[in-house]
Amino acid sequence: MNDFSAALGKVLGRPSWARVPAAALKLAVGEFASVLLEGQRALPVRLEKAGFRFKFTEVESALKDLLDR
Repeated sequence: MNDFSAALGKVLGRPSWARVPAAALKLAVGEFASVLLEGQRALPVRLEKAGFRFKFTEVESALKDLLDR
């Protein structure tokens, strides 16, 4: 989440220093909070073996495209 927030702040040209308290996140999204707080290492092995290639390999470039910057 820290990496995503930093990339989003960079793309938007704004600081990304504000953090959401873990307790508030747990109240808002329940068990899913652990994914946001701890992260998850998911590798697209099957897709890559099938020949799929991602257009964006870094979150910053994907955010730039989504936000049209």
